[in-house]
Amino acid sequence: HHCNVDSAHLFVTKDDPFGSPSLKDIASTVLDQAMPEIHDSVNDALMTLRVVQYYIKNGGVVKPIIRSIRNKSTGLGSQLFCHRIPIICKSDHLETLFLKHSWIKPKEIDEIKHSGQYGNTLISFATMQHANLAFMTLDGEEELDKSGRSQKKVYLRDGGYIRVRKMFHDRK
Repeated sequence: HHCNVDSAHLFVTKDDPFGSPSLKDIASTVLDQAMPEIHDSVNDALMTLRVVQYYIKNGGVVKPIIRSIRNKSTGLGSQLFCHRIPIICKSDHLETLFLKHSWIKPKEIDEIKHSGQYGNTLISFATMQHANLAFMTLDGEEELDKSGRSQKKVYLRDGGYIRVRKMFHDRK
């Protein structure tokens, strides 16, 4: 729908002016409320409504969002964001894709969160160098997403594709 807007675009992250904060981090920073660990689309919708109401009530003047790092052993640089994942694709398929095409085994693949026919997840690697090498060796043309981060369109056997994106802006 042309009137739908991702609420993350209303907020700025403290550590990266081009970063896109998670709903969890927005709720924690502006409402001082924790999100449940288990994904619940109804709860997400209600929390989104609350943060947008907060934004409107404050005339768009809100403090920068502090992003959480989910696992202290991995930072944003050692993760890749994978989206447009078909509903039939599972985490072990993504692991096989990286092993087969980059020879680098992901350290962890978060649960794929689906919305309709597609989903997304974070893929963590042992180091930033591993994540960067895995990204660089994947087949696909590198391009910038709307926020200026590098991403690739990686084609699947069935003719579809997924997108794999770096979690940080390359400083060139």
